[in-house]
Amino acid sequence: MYEIQKRFGQRIKHLRLAKSLTQDQLAEKAELHHTYIGNVEQGRSNITLKNIIKLAEVLEINISELFIDFNNENQDEILALISNVTDKKTSG
Repeated sequence: MYEIQKRFGQRIKHLRLAKSLTQDQLAEKAELHHTYIGNVEQGRSNITLKNIIKLAEVLEINISELFIDFNNENQDEILALISNVTDKKTSG
């Protein structure tokens, strides 16, 4: 499991709770399974771009907002985490 997956999941959970949605409600609106939402929020699922788009639409935010403001941390750190995953994929 990658740190970026955990952080992304925390961001999804934060945004879901800000909208007062349960995992079941978010899953239903996004046409996803509720256990998948739980796995994403816990950083156990490698979410697809298609599902990222669905979640952004349900949460009524731009996709970019899912990747910024992880607990008010700076964007450079987030980009470094993404780069770390990319580097591991290309070298391994």
